Order: sequence, then structure tokens, then C-alpha cells
Amino acid sequence: MDNIVTLTKYIGKDTEVVVPDTYLGQPVTVIGEGAFESNTVITSVTLPNSITTIGKAAFKGCSNLKQMSCY
Repeated sequence: MDNIVTLTKYIGKDTEVVVPDTYLGQPVTVIGEGAFESNTVITSVTLPNSITTIGKAAFKGCSNLKQMSCY
């Protein structure tokens, strides 16, 4: 059985973020609560189709976020 990989906090500086579909060979399935909260730098986020859960306030306060898509 696969482990659950959760993105808990994005600390990068990129304006266009692509969340990987795997981390250390395990599928990334959860965007954690507040993972991108108050990040005013990001303008777009691309999520893998493996994401099954997006936590509360994951993108709250992302005032420049204009686009979200999946791959």
C-alpha cells in the first residue's frame, strides 16, 4: 500500500508552481491545510491528478493567484 504524501507548506519563490505527482516514489495526494496560505507571489498552480484532498484555507490570501489547473 502506498503512503500518503501531503504538501504541508510551500516555501518556494516561484510565481508558477507545479506540484509533483510523486515524492520519493510515493504519490502526492493531499494539499494540506494552509499549504499556500497568504502567498502573494504565486500566480498559477498546477496540480497532479493524484490529488484527492485539498485542506481548509490551502489557498487563502493568495491574492495574485489567477490560474489553477491539473495534469
